[in-house]
Amino acid sequence: MANGKFQCYTTRHMANGFLKEEESEFKRQYKFQMWWIGHRAQLKKLGYGLFIAFDACLIVFALWTFIDGFLISHDREQAAVARLVLSGQDDLRAYTTATAAVPLETDDVTTLALEDQRYDLVSVVHNPNSDWYAMFSY
Repeated sequence: MANGKFQCYTTRHMANGFLKEEESEFKRQYKFQMWWIGHRAQLKKLGYGLFIAFDACLIVFALWTFIDGFLISHDREQAAVARLVLSGQDDLRAYTTATAAVPLETDDVTTLALEDQRYDLVSVVHNPNSDWYAMFSY
């Protein structure tokens, strides 16, 4: 058992019968853990404080936006919306008329006589519009 795992461990971590000094990584982790234990309550309070401050800023921003939009500059906002609605109407009309659908084309109508003086009318309909489709019901 002299050459077992424990023997290997103790030989590596002992010098002249005494334990070797801790490795630097262990020291760094130990210092951080001690600092964390000592400051955890303060960090928790700091986190709560930052959350409350952020939330308060959001609430103030939302309140200011509503107050400004509905109480302070309501008339200016309405006028701006009206200007936006009216601007570009000439361009919209020109675009609408330029891209409007061309009327459907129909061939000659054929009449089919049914009983009781009723008739069916048949015609072939062509759609010359490539960007439009036609729907009809009868």
